[in-house]
This record gives sequence, structure tokens and C-alpha cells, in this order.
Amino acid sequence: MKLRHNLSEILSQKCALQVLEHLTIFQDSEDFLSRTSGFHLDELSSLSKLIAQYRRRFSEIKISCEPVLLRILTLCELPFLWHSSQDAPHDAMKHLFSEFGYLFGDTTSDIQAGVLNAVNAHLLRSNQRVLRKAPHVPNYFIMNALYKSTFTASLYKSLANLGAAVPIALRILRQLLSEFAGAAKIVSDSGGLSTLCLDVSGTSVEQLIDIFVLFLSAQELDEQILTTSLNRKVLDFLVLYLPTELGRLKTLSPKKKMGLRKGVLFSILRLATLAFLHNAEMLEVFEEVHMKTLTDELLDLVNKERKSTDIDEVLSAILSILTCILSSKKTLSVLNGRKFLKVCLDIACNDFQSSSLRKHAFLCLCYILPRMMPEANKELADQIKRCLDCSFQDNQDPLRDSAFVEEKVMLCLSLSMTNDPEILKMLSDLGTIENTVNVLSQVNRSDINLLSNGLLTLTQLCAENAERCRRFGTNGSNMLMRILTGLLKYFSESVSRNDEFQSLIGYHQTGEPIKVDPDFSRLAVCAVEAVRWCILDSIENRMYFLQQGGYTQILSLLECAPLTLIGSIVRCLCVACQQDASVESALIAWRGARKPPKVGVDESIFSKDTTANDEIMLKLNEHRLGTQCLLGDVESDRNNLASILCHLWRCNMERLIGEINERQINWSPVQEPDEQFVLIYLILKKLGFEEHFELNTEDQITMVDIENYRGKKIDESISHIQDDLRESGLRPVSADRRQLQQAEEIAKIRGEGIRSKKMAILRAANDADAWLEAECCNLTRELSRRRALLKQRELDARLRDTSIAYLRASKANKHDAIAASMLTIQNEKSAHDLENTKQFLQIEQSCSEVECEEHMLE
Repeated sequence: MKLRHNLSEILSQKCALQVLEHLTIFQDSEDFLSRTSGFHLDELSSLSKLIAQYRRRFSEIKISCEPVLLRILTLCELPFLWHSSQDAPHDAMKHLFSEFGYLFGDTTSDIQAGVLNAVNAHLLRSNQRVLRKAPHVPNYFIMNALYKSTFTASLYKSLANLGAAVPIALRILRQLLSEFAGAAKIVSDSGGLSTLCLDVSGTSVEQLIDIFVLFLSAQELDEQILTTSLNRKVLDFLVLYLPTELGRLKTLSPKKKMGLRKGVLFSILRLATLAFLHNAEMLEVFEEVHMKTLTDELLDLVNKERKSTDIDEVLSAILSILTCILSSKKTLSVLNGRKFLKVCLDIACNDFQSSSLRKHAFLCLCYILPRMMPEANKELADQIKRCLDCSFQDNQDPLRDSAFVEEKVMLCLSLSMTNDPEILKMLSDLGTIENTVNVLSQVNRSDINLLSNGLLTLTQLCAENAERCRRFGTNGSNMLMRILTGLLKYFSESVSRNDEFQSLIGYHQTGEPIKVDPDFSRLAVCAVEAVRWCILDSIENRMYFLQQGGYTQILSLLECAPLTLIGSIVRCLCVACQQDASVESALIAWRGARKPPKVGVDESIFSKDTTANDEIMLKLNEHRLGTQCLLGDVESDRNNLASILCHLWRCNMERLIGEINERQINWSPVQEPDEQFVLIYLILKKLGFEEHFELNTEDQITMVDIENYRGKKIDESISHIQDDLRESGLRPVSADRRQLQQAEEIAKIRGEGIRSKKMAILRAANDADAWLEAECCNLTRELSRRRALLKQRELDARLRDTSIAYLRASKANKHDAIAASMLTIQNEKSAHDLENTKQFLQIEQSCSEVECEEHMLE
């Protein structure tokens, strides 16, 4: 404790001579160094201030300051003590490491080496003076403080001036980059990778290459920073070291060959692969100078009889580089194409090679086979056929070698994507269609990429070829329907996890599109395209698909499909309607399982001055208010194909409203957004529009637009022609002017007809709503009357339950009834007497009149 107290007092002194004297005593005293266990964290602040004081005075009194700084740095190699009550003990260390970074400025090489030794001692935990029982700061907090200080940037900027201390600096940088992704950003801001292009040897080469790899693998760097960092100096550095390491790999003995040199070579190969991905110039530099050397080394290692896992790793790394080169669509002349192709075929078909090496070989074949097929000689062509044939050689169990099924299917896909008739015929003759169907029938549903690639392969092979479609057969149809069933289940669950749709199938209540896995979306598109090209082009496949309910699955998929799939489904249904009339009855009879989405009242019409064109929208709003607000939802059998297509039509129109101005600039009669409109028009035209469907008012109005779509496109074209003539100042000849006027009159008549049809539909709907409302009111009154009658009967029943009360009430009712009856009789009697009196008076009056007349006659 006394020594510790003295040390704290020394660190707080400001006199340089006293500090120098005491530090000399403590440094030479083995008793102190053996008994102390390190610095407390509260002492590091004083230590940082002391270093800063002598650093600022270093340029003035270098002779006296340098020994003091060296002795302080020697003491800094002692560990930092940590108490459990300190949660984040990195602030004091951060200031100390920042002071270490400032010492890389104008100081001597001895001080810089002392700084690196002090930092390295904490990272290695190799100081022999540390007592085992002393609690020290964990390594993570030391690394965190080192990362957050200015030490990393200062060290990186001074890397070229460190001399013999470069290996220690490289080790510290590598550890920082491996533990902190943000360290790559510090390296980028401090000079980039050009600073690392040093002339080093031995173990420093491996450390330097690892720093390159860690920098390029950092996730926090964007593409622009990576591309800028890989400048010509860095590329020349890579080109310099790779052939050197390849040469050393050949000269070393077998025992030493796969030691350190293999690690360095593997790191360089990995670094070159990353460089290819981020800078195209790297490919040109590397290919022009040393690609032939790399290829020869690959061939030499493949032909070795001795098998080794280390050699396989180097081969895989070389194949990765060659794959990057091939993916850039460069020529194959430098690669000695045929020889390299033969090596890849040998590796891919050799069951004794490692799985990772064979996967890399298959990946290379996917890139080079489509380009090398025209140049392949007879021997290579036969070997290619044997490779493709052995890919599915066991038809009874195609998943026998399940580790390479995906690679083999990918190879067939890459060949089929060439659309070369000879290659497609070769694949068909080798039984690729049947084998692929067999593989996809037994593969697990979780292998999404394998299913997608297999369906794409079948689509490419069967497209516009009825014979190959027949080979697809019932097995392919069953496999395809199984995939559609799984997709329907997945998308239905995705929809059920979201709110009710508002604007479009694939959108939920917030208006945002429902997020689905892009792999499932790709699989769905591939499955629908396979139905279009593998089933619809064959009569047998179409009939079997129809009998097994395949179209029902596609229509059900349309209800919950994402936006990327709707276009493919509508296109497939359109082709099916055009090719087979029997499909029409299935499409007409289909009814969806989901309720049609509700359509809200369009409030935008009330925010502006209404015109004659807005009358239909006002009437439609009135109808929506009447049916949805007053009468509630009316269940009906209206969730059919026509209603879904009408809803899709309206939603496409809503999406295009925001693009109208842009479309007006580059207008053409048929544009890309119009494709779905054309497909919907063709489907409903084939099905007779609304002849076989029950539609609500909204869908009936939309159907009017669909029926007149062709005429409206003609009118739109005429309008744009007139606008173009008007803007260009051209005056057409008389004949053309008359035709334009006639077309304009026809368009006006057509527009009035469409408007009148819509108004008639709305009037009929409003009349039906009024009648329904009246029926509801009459029903309400009848229910009220019956409710009162039931209440009276219930009251009578309750009175009968209590005898006294019931007798009193019954007697009172009888008295009331007798009184009412007597009053009625008296009223009737008095009325009868009054009637007789009136008749008697009338008779007397008539007699007197007769007597008067007789008297006058006499």
C-alpha cells in the first residue's frame, strides 16, 4: 500500500526532474515491479496528463523528455486493475490510448515502438509481472477503448514509418478489424488500402493479407467506398504477391508446403476474389499478367496423386477466382479454354473428390459450358454428355447424391438458357425432362432454389415444343400441382396474418404491400410459367390438368397472390382460354373462398368543383352510402373470376393515376402498364363478359369500361394524334381532316353511350336499394306489431299465475265488456227509433203535399 501511495503521489507531481528521478528509482527497483499488480483506473487520468505534458515539451527538450516517456511507456505495460462495481471502465483507458496515438506524430522510432509494445502487452496478456489473483480489466473493454480512441487512425496513418515495429502494428490492426466492423470505416477515412501496400515478409504477409480481407468483407462499407479503395496501387500489390506465393508453394517440401504458405496463399486468393467483385479493373490487370500462371497451377494441383484437404481448399479458392472471371463475360483465350473445361469436368464427375471442390467445379461449368459448347471438340462433347448423364444416372433414386442435385440442376438450367436448338435436343435426348421431374417430385419443399431452377429448366426445354411437353406427362402435372398446393397454403397463411385487403390483392389495410419471401415469389412465378409452357401446349396435359382441378388451384392462388405473380397468372389464364374451350366452363363455375374487398366512399370528389363527368362518381358514392351504411353487407354469390378481374382492373387504374403525367410525355398506343388491361379484356371477352357472372354495381360499371377498352384505346390514339398535329403546327389534308373529325365524333358518341350505360346501371341499383329499404321498413312494422301481440299474451299468462289478481282483473274485464255491450244496444235502439220517426215524418209530409195538390186541382 505504501508503494502504491508513493506511485500515486509521483504521478500527480508536475516537476519534470522529480518525476524523472522517481521513475528511475521505481523502474530499477525489482521489489516494486514484483509486488505491484498494475494501475488502478483512477490513476490512468494522471498518467494521461503526464504523457501529454512531456509530449508537448518533446520538441523543446528532446533529450530529457524521451527517457521519461520511454520509462512511462514501460510502466504502461502493467495491467489495468478493475473493480466489479465499474460497469464500463473504458473512459480513462480511451484517453490514455488517445495519448498513445498522439505519440506517433513527431516522436522517435523508439517511442513509437514503446507505444506498440505497451498496447500489445494488454492484447496478448503476456506480461510476466501480473499476479494471477489480481482482478484486471477484461480484454473486451480494452479493445473497445482502443477502438473508440484516436489510436487506430493515428497508427494507420503512421504505418509506413514504423520500420521494425510494423509486425506489431499489423497484428493490432488485424485484431481491431476482426472485432469491430466500424474499424474498416476508420481505415477508409485514414488513407484507404493504399497505406497497407508495404514491402513486408514472413508472418507479416499473412497479417497484411488478412487485413485486406477483413476490410473488404466489412458490412458497414458501401460499394462506392470499396471501389475507391481498390485503386491501381492496391491491384498491383495483389498482382505482385499472388504469383510469388504460387511459386513458393511449388518449391516447398510436402511437409512444409501446406503450412504457413498455404494460409498466405489462401488469404491472397480470397482477397483477389473479393477484389473482383468490387472493381472491374482488378480483373483486367490480373488477367493480362498472371491468369495463365494461376490456371497452370490449378492443372498441376489437380493432377497430383496425393490427396489433401489443404490442397482442396487452395483448388476451391482458385476455382472461385476463375468463376469470378468467367462471370464477367471475358474471353476464354487466356484460360486455355478446352484444357480448363476438361479439368472442371474431371473434378465434377469424380466421386473421390471433396464435396466443396466438386461444387466449385459445377459452378464453373455453369458459366463456361454454355460458351464453350460450340468450340468443344468431339472428345469434350462426349465427356460433357457423360457428365450430364451421370448427373441423373440413378433414376430409381435421383436424390442418391443429394449434395450435388442443386448444382446439377443449375448446370442443366445454364445450358437450357442458351436456347440453342442443338443443346436443347441433346438435353432432351439425355432424358433431362424425365429426370428433372423425378427429382422435383421427391425433393423437400424447403429447397426453394432447387424447385425454382428445376421448373425454369423444364420451362426452357418444353417451350413451344409439343413433343417435349408430352414427355412432361402426368408425372410432371402431378409434381406441378403439388408445388401449387404448397404455394397456395403459404400465401393463404401470409394473407391471414395481415389485415383485410383494401386496394388490391396483395395489399392490406394500411395500403402497404404484403411482404412475402422473394424466394417463394420466384418459385410461384416459375410454377405458373411451367403451367403455361409445359401443360398448355399439350392436349393430353391440358385435359389431365383440368380433370385434376389444376385451374382451380391457379384461380385460388390469384386470390392471395403477391403483385409479382398476378401478371403471370392472368397471362396463363388468357392463354388457356384461347387454346382450349373446355377451360371456359371451369373458369365460369369457379367461386372464390374469400369475400370480395369492400370499396369505400370516394371522398376526393367532394374536394373540388363537380362537373358533368363527376355525376357518375356522385351517383356511385350515393349508392355506396346506401348499400354499405344503411343496409349493411348483403351476402351474395359474387366472388367469381369476373369480380376479381374487375377489382384488379380498378386497382391498376388507381396505380396509373399517379403516372399519367409521365406517360403523357413518352406516349405510345400500347405501353407496358397496359398489358394486364389487354389480358383481362381478352379473358372476359372469351368468357362473354358479364353474361355468365353475377356482379355488383361496382363491377358492372367496371365491366362497361372493359367491354369498351378497345374503342377507348382507339379514341385515345386519335386524341394524341390531334394533339401532336396541333403542337407541331401541321395541318393535315382535307381527306385526313375529315377522317379525324369522323373519328372524333365517333369517340364522342361512344363516350356518351358509356356514360348512359353507367347511369342506367346506377339508376337500377338505386331503385333496387329503395325497394329493399321499403321492404325492410314494412318488415320492421310487422315485427313491431307481432312483438306487441306477444307482449299482451305474455301479460295474460302472468295474470293467470296469481288467482286473486287474475279473478279481479277478469271480473273487471267482464264488467267492462257488459257495460260496453249495453251501451252498444242502447245506442242501436235509440238509433232505430230515430230512424222510424224520420220515416213517419217523411210519410206525413208526402201525404200533406198530395192533399194540397188535389185541393188546387178542384
